[in-house]
Amino acid sequence: MQCNTRIFMVRETLRDIPRYDLPRGYSFRTYRPGDEDIWVAIHQDAEPLVDVDRRTFERNFGYDRDALAERCFFLVDPDGRDIGTGTAWYEESFLDGDYGRVHWICILREWQGRGLAKPLMTKVMGTLARWHDRAYLTTSAGRPPAVNLYLGFGLRPFIQSQEQRRAWEYLADKLAHPTLDEYRAPVQGDFGPPHAD
Repeated sequence: MQCNTRIFMVRETLRDIPRYDLPRGYSFRTYRPGDEDIWVAIHQDAEPLVDVDRRTFERNFGYDRDALAERCFFLVDPDGRDIGTGTAWYEESFLDGDYGRVHWICILREWQGRGLAKPLMTKVMGTLARWHDRAYLTTSAGRPPAVNLYLGFGLRPFIQSQEQRRAWEYLADKLAHPTLDEYRAPVQGDFGPPHAD
């Protein structure tokens, strides 16, 4: 069974962000006009749950292209290829509007599992801390590895419905992170080893 419920996560302070450096030879660059197609190609390669196209980019970022130059990053491999992206965005409609948004974190499938996601998160969250005191993100319960990454950066479940609570119970079954202990179902009928009377 897979659960694709949309879930929310928040971090109430952007102090003490975990710091991970990129491996030697990798770097970050910021968005440049014309990068839309690169952004789309990265997400089309790595995104299994959502159809991504140029309209996706426009809906998410088209209303403030000027901000992209400071808030949208591309992860670059030692040969100069763009292999990932992440954005330290903002969202005035979430709660009181004072939250920065960890948005569209993605690395090409071929480059996943190489220790690059944590430095990308360090970059995005460190950038958010320049303008915001708190952060949030949305993702799907169908992405347990990504949720585990976000938990490691201090983002916590923000539950607004029973469906979301069930999604966190599903994730607690998949992930060993202690933050999710309260969402784990108690083990039924496990009373320890038998003993002699």
